[in-house]
Amino acid sequence: MTQGKQKISTLFCKPARRILFFLPAVTLLLLCCAPTINRYYPGRFFEQDNVYKNRPLRFTLAFEGNWNIQTSIEQMSRTNRNYAVELHENGLELLFVGSTVEGFHGTRAIAANFNKSALEHALHIQDLNAAFLDNDYGLEDFSDQREMIRWMYEKSGFLFTEYFFTLNTYNVRVTFWSLPEHFENFIAVYERIIGSLQEF
Repeated sequence: MTQGKQKISTLFCKPARRILFFLPAVTLLLLCCAPTINRYYPGRFFEQDNVYKNRPLRFTLAFEGNWNIQTSIEQMSRTNRNYAVELHENGLELLFVGSTVEGFHGTRAIAANFNKSALEHALHIQDLNAAFLDNDYGLEDFSDQREMIRWMYEKSGFLFTEYFFTLNTYNVRVTFWSLPEHFENFIAVYERIIGSLQEF
C-alpha cells in the first residue's frame, strides 16, 4: 500500500518538477522578447498629487479626477508597448498613456525633437492621419499665452482633441479622447489639464 502511494506521488511530482524547472526559463524568454527602449525623455506621474512631471523636457501637467497614467513602457499594455516601439523607431517618444479609472477617457503624450512650430507640427500630423479619420473638425489656435494648436477629430466612434505645443526645439502633442456622450461634458476638463502646463 505504501509502495503504491509512493508510485502515485512520484507520477504527480515529475510533471510538477518539470513545470517548476521550465517556468523560470519561459519567464526569462518572455522578458528577453519584450521590447526595450532607451528613453529620450523619461517622465513620472505622481499619483498623490495627480501631476505628470518631465525633467528632461522641463514641464508639468496637473490632471483632474482619477487617472491611471503609465510612464514606464513595461507597465503599458502590449498594444501601447508596440506603439511606443514604433514611435521610437521613427525618432518620437511616447511620454505617457493612460485612462480614467472607470475607463471613459483616454490620454497620451508624444514628443520629438523636430524644431517645428506648433502649427507646422499639427499640419504634418493632420496630413499623415487624414485617410484614417471619420471626421476632421480642423485646427485652431488655443492659447493666448503660448503658441498652442488644438485639433479635434472623430475616429472609430471616439472624439479626440489634441494639443500641440513646443518646448525649446521639442514638439509635444497631448491627446484626450472619449465616446461622444462623454466628450462634450469633459472638454472643459481636458482644457483645464492642458491649461495647467508649466515649464520649469
